[in-house]
Amino acid sequence: MSARVTCRTVLKAGISGIAALTLVGPLALAEAWPSKPIKLICAYPAGGLADIFARVYGEYLSQKLGQPIVMENRAGANGTIAAQAVKASPSDGYTLMVGVTVTLAQNRVLLKSLPYDPDKDFVLISSMSGGHVFWLRARRLELAV
Repeated sequence: MSARVTCRTVLKAGISGIAALTLVGPLALAEAWPSKPIKLICAYPAGGLADIFARVYGEYLSQKLGQPIVMENRAGANGTIAAQAVKASPSDGYTLMVGVTVTLAQNRVLLKSLPYDPDKDFVLISSMSGGHVFWLRARRLELAV
């Protein structure tokens, strides 16, 4: 015997599922993120273009999230030193890295071995453009706010 599925039963199931998630979801969260300062590790030295992007992005994040962003520059080895520092930190979302494509993409080809696996050890959460396009976007954001 086959059960007949109608639009009404699908809607009822969907509404009850949403209601259950609405009631249980807030209880499942242990703490709201972010509840402490966030460390932003830049893979390149202070004063360079990547550092400037990281500081502007960090200030923007700090304003949006309401938490301080602590900048740390870990320059050297095409970003490998910064990547190792981020890999060694807890996977709790409070340590972020700003780098360029060399760190996670090109180092696979350039170096014989890496102390990290770019695919398994990191998750891309954002990307930003470089050069004058970034500054035009930042300027538009400032004018819009």
